[in-house]
Amino acid sequence: RHEAELHLVHLTEDNTGIAVIAALYNLGDPDPIISKIEDNLNGLYFQNREGIKNGKIALGTFDVEELNKRIHRSSTTAAQFSE
Repeated sequence: RHEAELHLVHLTEDNTGIAVIAALYNLGDPDPIISKIEDNLNGLYFQNREGIKNGKIALGTFDVEELNKRIHRSSTTAAQFSE
């Protein structure tokens, strides 16, 4: 069991492809990736209020070999936005 779960969703520009990254976290030292996202969320909120859509947060690069990862390739079970 994990204390927190984060899903990062990326759609291709033509909406024909999707990538979902799930990050599972336990309490402990701050995670630099989550800290970067948290630091930028307020700015995205204000951009959205001003009509600027599709805001982005650049996470930079990180070594996936250092992460405890499992890769699962499948279709998504999430409902479409129109449903």
